[in-house]
Amino acid sequence: MKQHSKLIITILVVVIAIESWLLYGVLGPVEDNVIPLNNFMYTDLSGSKFSDSLVTVTGSWFSETRLYNPVQSSSIECWKDKGACFEANGSVKDGYLNTSMNTYEIIAWNKKEIIASSSALCTKSTLSIDRVQKSVTLTRKTTNSEGMCGSISKEPILLYLIDGLDAYQKNKSRQ
Repeated sequence: MKQHSKLIITILVVVIAIESWLLYGVLGPVEDNVIPLNNFMYTDLSGSKFSDSLVTVTGSWFSETRLYNPVQSSSIECWKDKGACFEANGSVKDGYLNTSMNTYEIIAWNKKEIIASSSALCTKSTLSIDRVQKSVTLTRKTTNSEGMCGSISKEPILLYLIDGLDAYQKNKSRQ
């Protein structure tokens, strides 16, 4: 199963990197032509042959707090049988493409919601998927503010996964 998970993660990272590279090659630098990478899409396969074992969402993270990389796109897959959600994220900052993978351990999975969390050196993130409203939020809290973590805001950050065009327009209106 670990090899299968690694294969899924690798495929997600490669797909986002190729999409980003192609868009950058066709459109030029983001500062000149911004087109968000993903529309918001929510897929819940409960009741199918997967019998409540897979939920996928794509979109762009938006927050009332200014994000370091506001031009980005995420694809999230939550697998009940693996006990984890996998997020592939691609972002562009100063003309450079950045990709990352995040793994969240599932804490709760029921008909109403999926809750998963991930901890890093400086922060803890909680991913919440509302299966009724078909919405996704991420709360990031600082858990360590010492040493190299000292520059991270101590205030919690709440992010919403929304349509890429909506995220772009909201971020553009702030400038």
